[in-house]
Amino acid sequence: MTNFNLGTLSSTPSHFSFETPDPTDIYQFQISSTRNVNLSLNEISAGDDSDLRLFRDVNGNGILYHVRMIAYDKARK
Repeated sequence: MTNFNLGTLSSTPSHFSFETPDPTDIYQFQISSTRNVNLSLNEISAGDDSDLRLFRDVNGNGILYHVRMIAYDKARK
């Protein structure tokens, strides 16, 4: 598992590309105020699936508790 910190995202669109096979990798980012976050997953092969879980770290301790999960989506092909 690797933790990738993308830093603070601004209102300017940000584009990131990741090519990692580890399903336990964590991509961390911050936003400075309430914002819409749009995520696109591209080039997912037939038969693969992807999981997205969005957590809010209220106390800033970096620990992802299940009760802090604010969104979950599982895309299946």
